[in-house]
Amino acid sequence: MFFTVEKLENRMHELERLRYRERMNISLFSSYTPDSGAENTFPSVFDHGSLKVGDHWSGRDHYLWLNTEVTIPDDWKTKRTVAFFDLGRTGGGNNSGFESLFFLNGQAFQGVDSNHREVLLPDSVSGQHQFTLQLWSGLEGGGQPSVQTYQLKEAWVGWLDENTDQLYYMVRAILESVKQLDEHQVIRSKLLSALNRSSRKINWQAAGEERFYESVSVALSELSEAISDIHLPSEISIRAVGHSHIDLAWLWRTKHTKEKAVRTFRTVLRLMELYPDYTYLQSQPQLYEWIRQEDPELFEEIRRKIKEGQWEVEGSMWVEADCNIPSGESFVRQLLYGKRFFEKEFGIVTRSLWLPDVFGYSWSLPQILKKSGIDTFMTTKISWNQYNRMPHDTFRWRGIDGSEILTHFITTPEPGRPEDSWFYTYNGLISGETVTGIWKQYRDKEINQELLLAYGYGDGGGGVNRDMIEMKRHLDGIPAMPEVKSGKAADYFTDLHHTIDQADGYVHTWDGELYLEYHRGTYTSQARMKQENRKLEFAYRELEMLAVMHALDHGFETYPAAEIEKGWKYILLNQFHDIIPGSSIHEVYEDAHRDYAAAWELFHMVKKRLLTSLLAGESGSAAVLHKRELSKPVLVHHKGELSLIEPSAGAGITALTPVTPVNSNHFVTRIGERFVQTPFYHIKWNEKGQLISIIDLDELREMLDGTGNVLRLYEDRPMAHDAWDIDLYYIEKSEEIDRLISCTVNESSPFKIDIMFKWQHDHADIEQTMVLYTHTKRIDFETKVDWRARQQLLKAEFPLQIRSTEAIYDIQFGNVKRPTHWNTSWEMARFESVGHKWAALSEVNYGIGVLNDSKYGYGIKDNLISLSLLKGPVYPDPEADLGIHHFTYALFPFKGSNDKHQIEEEALVLNDPPEVLENTSVNEHGFLIRSGAASVLVDAIKKAEERQSVIVRFHEMEGSRVKTAVESGYKVIKWRFVNLLEEPVSDWNETGDILLTFNPYEINSIEIEFA
Repeated sequence: MFFTVEKLENRMHELERLRYRERMNISLFSSYTPDSGAENTFPSVFDHGSLKVGDHWSGRDHYLWLNTEVTIPDDWKTKRTVAFFDLGRTGGGNNSGFESLFFLNGQAFQGVDSNHREVLLPDSVSGQHQFTLQLWSGLEGGGQPSVQTYQLKEAWVGWLDENTDQLYYMVRAILESVKQLDEHQVIRSKLLSALNRSSRKINWQAAGEERFYESVSVALSELSEAISDIHLPSEISIRAVGHSHIDLAWLWRTKHTKEKAVRTFRTVLRLMELYPDYTYLQSQPQLYEWIRQEDPELFEEIRRKIKEGQWEVEGSMWVEADCNIPSGESFVRQLLYGKRFFEKEFGIVTRSLWLPDVFGYSWSLPQILKKSGIDTFMTTKISWNQYNRMPHDTFRWRGIDGSEILTHFITTPEPGRPEDSWFYTYNGLISGETVTGIWKQYRDKEINQELLLAYGYGDGGGGVNRDMIEMKRHLDGIPAMPEVKSGKAADYFTDLHHTIDQADGYVHTWDGELYLEYHRGTYTSQARMKQENRKLEFAYRELEMLAVMHALDHGFETYPAAEIEKGWKYILLNQFHDIIPGSSIHEVYEDAHRDYAAAWELFHMVKKRLLTSLLAGESGSAAVLHKRELSKPVLVHHKGELSLIEPSAGAGITALTPVTPVNSNHFVTRIGERFVQTPFYHIKWNEKGQLISIIDLDELREMLDGTGNVLRLYEDRPMAHDAWDIDLYYIEKSEEIDRLISCTVNESSPFKIDIMFKWQHDHADIEQTMVLYTHTKRIDFETKVDWRARQQLLKAEFPLQIRSTEAIYDIQFGNVKRPTHWNTSWEMARFESVGHKWAALSEVNYGIGVLNDSKYGYGIKDNLISLSLLKGPVYPDPEADLGIHHFTYALFPFKGSNDKHQIEEEALVLNDPPEVLENTSVNEHGFLIRSGAASVLVDAIKKAEERQSVIVRFHEMEGSRVKTAVESGYKVIKWRFVNLLEEPVSDWNETGDILLTFNPYEINSIEIEFA
């Protein structure tokens, strides 16, 4: 009836502006527009005109320097002087617009944007001072490039009345708390009564006068006393850590991210001066390395705050990487380089993986983390699930090998969402709604009553502002509200481990991958990025192997460690969770492809140098670089011709030894009848160029259950995020690309036959060569696509005569089974899933797989395998994937679910075949390493980071227990087990015999000293 809450809210808003006293407007700025490439050089003069408050400024990726001289009265020396700037529009969600950096007397001081308009100047400041701002217009936030226009709305300097400031935040904290309390709770009435009584002490008629501020002090004192007299402690505790999620690229380029980091970190340091209890967490060593390169002075200030304990480094990975696309070895390098950087630069050994914004989490991660010295995993993104809410927020996550890691979801709600929303945010605000909502959302209240809240503006940086810190401090004192204290994530996780270990209630174990029911298009968008990433991952594995062979012959001082690390870091950077998924603006991919070109240049330069020194031979001589042991002959190119070479004994360089094909010239082709016979198959296709029969002659069984290799174009218009998403309704509308222009035999030899099909379509022209071999049952589809489609999804589809309720997908360091049916919403939600080199349907004794050399998105329903080839999003990159694409996918039958090593070997040959080295002699040692077991793969052969020894990494891929004897053509002196950080976990074994035992899907790394 008295509208008490509404009245008090109005009074609070009046207090907000009355906090600032004796404001002096800044009406005019001198300006300077820098030349391209000199945007971050502080100007010597500001002689490019002037701008006054009220003027507009505009541009796209435009930099503008403003400068003015301000005289601060001497009698302000004892006051808290404030500068205030409202110069553009940043956006509260992700900082994708205007930003600026404020300089005081030529020294970088603090970031200024829409969320950080207030600048508290140093104590005792007075006299004349230079105020300089470097403004950046930002970009358009994705889509078609457009000019951004802003207005210099407000600029002034004044001083902060600290009593009024404190009363404002206390009033606001109480009002926000009241809104979260039930109207029937006694505490709610007590809080409102105390607030109302104190409000009546304020002399509103004298607003802005000294009498007003005297009355504010009385009101503050009375309200503080009244609140302290109400004793109702909470059993819920919130550990609040400042944080800024900084996307290394997204709606901006990496060059902009470096600038965002400087602005954000300057703000962090200023707030730390003002609030000694304020703690801040920043992940991603890549960011710190950029700061060290771009602003060494800032880097040293950060180092000091880390040492003092206010600044926390966490996260462990080099970047917050996508966890779908990168290989297992890439995960290892993310952690190896990331953790080594933090320990070397700051003396910090991180023990958690901080990945708030990543689009799903591989089942291989728990084992990788445990073997990298990490015991805790944190994310929030899984709450974005489209269909099903995760049943727990604190649980043990069991990995593919049985390793377990404590996992915690930050459950901070995003204000304004419906109460039943399960959407959590990593860009937390501090408000009554968030500090109560984080507890309301949390699903494991019985076993844990302390939660972690990461607060600060993010995605594009910005971080915490003073408003958040003051709200944290004032909410902490409100009766019946959760206790809200500053803290560190590492301390929180340590306490959480103790809490869970001591819990007498049920602690859940999640045994399986953490699949995100969202952003399924990121397996396919920006196909060239995914192709380059895949090829470079294999290339640097090869380079390390060659470098080890060279070091064993010429000394470890020749090992090109710095060059290899530099190349790896190009790869790791672009595995960031908005780059490799394909969800960034066009310019990001221009930069990324320059990075990839640099990585390739390094690779070729170092490889040439190593081979020239290692194996220089006579003109016309040749050898074969084997990347791994292979059980079957392999086809290679030598002097412009094909040669079938003997199986590989292991990774190494051996003589080129041709073998005679067993089934040479065994092709029967009748193009007019649309038929071909090979040593392994009878194959027929229809008038559209689609396969209608593949009979496996070894098994005398039909492989297809309908028309196969159908190239189907689906309408792909997701509800929200174009490049990110594929929504289930895409299946409702599609068309076949079936206008066959020609079908011809391109090549026929004793080794293979090539049959080329050409199709035309309004939005895509496709040339595809079906390659059939005499030495392997693999059927390759070498494909060239001229892609012009927008908001369409191209798939290749194979209905197979296989009965299985599960499909098998290749993932990092193993493979995973997923249902092929939609019995429940959990299964239906996985209508598009990630796979690496292959996916298959299999019965006990017979399976068929679809292999690829650069694709990751599979939709497998019932007995249909559908491989996503290309996607045509228009946002955020309107030109995504337009143009020519070359890739290969393949069909391959194998002996069934217990012989997955057969399809794995074929997929490895497809992706990373042996290479003929011309004018090269044979290495006298032959092979470097072989695992000795078909199901045990060699993932890496590299020099140890800190020692003159060799690290070899293996994993078991069948899901079986196996013992094997690892062999080498080089003499082994001794060996021992190490973890993924190359730290010893066993004593040296000096027998020279390397005998290893593997559990299902286990990763083992060993360190070897050779003679």
